Amino acid sequence: DLENQYAELAFRLLLVEDAENLSELLVFGVIKWDVLLNLARENRIVIRLYERLLQLGVKPGEAYEDYVTEERQRIGHTLDLMERIDQMCEDVGLVSVFMKNHQHYPDMGDDIDLLVIDRNHVVDSIVAHRLDARPFKLSLLNQFGGKTQYYFENSPTYLEIHHGRVGRMGEHLIFPRFLVGNRRRVCLVGKYVYVPSSEDQIILQVLQRTYGRFNIRLSELVYLVSAIREDQLDWEYIADTTRKIGIFEGLRYYLSCVNAIHKRALGDVLPLDRPELLNLSVATKVSFKSPYYRLPWLTVGSHLYLWKLLADVEVSNWDGVVRLSLAPVFAVLVGGEVLLKRVGLKSRGKPSISWRLNTERELALSKEGEK
Repeated sequence: DLENQYAELAFRLLLVEDAENLSELLVFGVIKWDVLLNLARENRIVIRLYERLLQLGVKPGEAYEDYVTEERQRIGHTLDLMERIDQMCEDVGLVSVFMKNHQHYPDMGDDIDLLVIDRNHVVDSIVAHRLDARPFKLSLLNQFGGKTQYYFENSPTYLEIHHGRVGRMGEHLIFPRFLVGNRRRVCLVGKYVYVPSSEDQIILQVLQRTYGRFNIRLSELVYLVSAIREDQLDWEYIADTTRKIGIFEGLRYYLSCVNAIHKRALGDVLPLDRPELLNLSVATKVSFKSPYYRLPWLTVGSHLYLWKLLADVEVSNWDGVVRLSLAPVFAVLVGGEVLLKRVGLKSRGKPSISWRLNTERELALSKEGEK
């Protein structure tokens, strides 16, 4: 379908520097900017795709340009918040790292994911008092996973704090120590913050995509492929660490899925000279279903969780075993919670201003798409 074609096209535009992509764009005739923008927005590539199109002499629609202007303002505000939070953690001696925002830059998601080694929730008190942050009503899964969430008045950005745990069920206690131990300081438009190493960022992708959401955004594909092309990654560390935390099979599956997408979109395999890290028998099962590339969670996901569970038993990680054993229970509870929200019987808390902004943008885009 059209979104699938646009997804592969965006993948090529962002990763192939010398291709004559302009002629490919013209194959589609008049570009449906509302469709392209929705795809770019959901996949965290709005600004990069916009800049690439301008580079090729393609002028996006007016609504797309307006959205880019708003996005740049929002991201500037998000970076200000990140710098302030980073400094507050430094002031009280808390070791922290922003887990995901940096990998999408100059694009960025609506939330700030902060990992902090802080079981006493000191950072929560600081954020609430110094930034006037308000807590969201947490889902059962987030409470169990050791997360807290906050929103800020008149801001589209919200903060999610991970207290010494990562993973859908909060099942990982060891990997957070690696994340903060290997963190690096980067400068984003004059704002200095701590982010994961490139290797840990890829491991995080594996954790969140193959053991959590079972989909892959284009922004994550672009980050991973670009990192592999640079040929500076320590694959021994990545392989050893994923074995230690029980997700080595997840790593192989994830890389194989990315390899399949790469081959489909670019006509060539992933430039990864580590065949033992690929599991080509399952790679063809990845498919595009708007607005993401989807992984078969029922078949593959259940096997990956089983391998993770057995790995935890082998190293006597009983905390992880208990949490993973409860995953089916939480799957039912979360499914019920989502259903209640959809029929309007339950609210997560105060809606973010981003909902209102996105609604206005979608109205503008739909009108432009009708022209």
